[in-house]
Amino acid sequence: MISRSGALFALVLVAACGGGGSEGSATMSPGQDCMSCHSLGGSAQEGTFSAAGTVFGAPDAAESSGLSGATVTITDAQGTQHFFKTNSAGNFFAQVNLAGPLKKAAIDFNGKHLEMSAPPSSGSCNACHSAPGKNGAPGRLYVQ
Repeated sequence: MISRSGALFALVLVAACGGGGSEGSATMSPGQDCMSCHSLGGSAQEGTFSAAGTVFGAPDAAESSGLSGATVTITDAQGTQHFFKTNSAGNFFAQVNLAGPLKKAAIDFNGKHLEMSAPPSSGSCNACHSAPGKNGAPGRLYVQ
């Protein structure tokens, strides 16, 4: 569940293969499940991520319309907060070790704050927060 404050906001987490920016770049594939390639044993040559996602400005935004400059905060099992800024494609990714299980995920943009009401099941956010949503997620998350 996601808490809502004022207008409906949301957070969508990143990308893996095809579409968006150039393959192998930080702007590739907004809205796709990047962890499908950027995980141990995955096909990505650019390394592994412990979390990744895309932030959008609307639930029906085009995949090429990610939101730049949002701050994603992930709190790991040790209570350490890790901060990530979204790039020009709306993507962020964690190449640091996040001790699992994750406790919390939140997004801040232009004074708006959105936080998951339950701990994330993994750092592969777009695996659930996609259009349409999977595994009980309400769909693409966004910040307006």
